[in-house]
Formats: sequence, structure tokens, C-alpha cells
Amino acid sequence: MRIRLWSVVAVLSLIAVFAPGATAGGWATAAVVEDVDSVTVGSSFTIRYVVRAHGIVGHEMDGMETSVQFSHQESSQVVETLGKATPDPKVYEATATLPAAGGWKWMVVIHNYLAGESIESPMPTLMATVPGQALDVGAAKASGMTIIVTITDGGFTPATVEVEVGDTITWVNDGQMPHQVASHALGFETSPMIQPGEAFFQTMVDPGTFDYLCPPHPGMIGEIVVK
Repeated sequence: MRIRLWSVVAVLSLIAVFAPGATAGGWATAAVVEDVDSVTVGSSFTIRYVVRAHGIVGHEMDGMETSVQFSHQESSQVVETLGKATPDPKVYEATATLPAAGGWKWMVVIHNYLAGESIESPMPTLMATVPGQALDVGAAKASGMTIIVTITDGGFTPATVEVEVGDTITWVNDGQMPHQVASHALGFETSPMIQPGEAFFQTMVDPGTFDYLCPPHPGMIGEIVVK
């Protein structure tokens, strides 16, 4: 297993996203504290993450519980593990073991919030390999750093980011209105509507400069430079 801390840019952006006094809303979202890009089949690993709900970060919110759910892309097998509070009042952690090699889609599920409804925060695909097996080229491309871009009702912050092939951009909607990330550049996926508190991520697999905007609010524009 290889765990890397976010880059300085990502850490600073995360601090901005979870800073006190942020816009309150009836939503919740999660973000990982450390980037987990690959694990070994049959070996346990731990994911640490924070949860923000209604402008509050931490596990001191009454009745809130979390879990982490993994879904194997080939077999649709599901593995779910409960999140546990840590001594840090802002951080949860969950320990899991994946039984099969390949790509696993995963998410943090926030339970018992908003009148008992669950909220899902999807994360970048996690690759599991058998002991001694190296990642293939496609998996290696998806094992870069995670960079946070904050969406507000006025724009994207930072408006321009420079990343490397294999890095993942995660847009977190910290505004009051739904937004979207769309680009006419080839190889760039158009997001669904990102509701307040939700996130959308895209792993950059090709070098180039990608301009994007929010179609409902075309004055909101951003740029990604992939080296």
C-alpha cells in the first residue's frame, strides 16, 4: 500500500474548503486526509477522512455515523466498513480489506443526517493488486495526487491549477446553487450537476491545457494545465 499526503496546493485548498464560517447549508460532504491510490489484496489498510455538515467539521455532530463502501468494477462485489472517530475531533478513519484485484469504486457514506437520509461522497477509483504484482500502465495513470478546486457561486478557486498526468482534480461545491464542470476539449469529462456540498472528480490522463466553465453560469471559468 502506498499512501501520500496531498500536495501543498491541495492541503491549502482543503483548509479553505473546511474553514470556519463557511456558508451553512443542509448538506454534508467528505474528503480524504491522505491519498490512498493502491492497496494489496488480502491486506488491511486504513483510510482517514473528514466530514463537513452544515458548516461544521468533525465527529461531534449528534447522531451522525459514517461508513466507507467499495464496489469492485468487474464483479460488482461490495465491501463496506464502518467509520470510527479518532482522537482528532475532525477526523474519522475506516479499515478495510479488499478480496479481489482490479479497480474498486469507493465512497464515504454519511448516515443519519437530514432526517435519516444517507449522503454519498464518491472518491477516485482505488486499485487493488495481488502481492508482488505491479500496477499496469492504466492503473499507474490513475495513481497521482489529489487537488481540490472549490466552487463558489462566484467562480472556481483556484481558477488555474497545474498538475501532472495521473493527478485527480476534485471540485467541491461550497456555494448555495448547483454548478457544473464542462469542457469542449477532447478527453475531458462533463460533470453532472454538482449540488451544494457535493463533489465531482476527474483524473487527468493526457497532457495539455484544458479550459472549462459552468454552463448554467458561463462567467465562471477555469483552466487546468496538465504536464
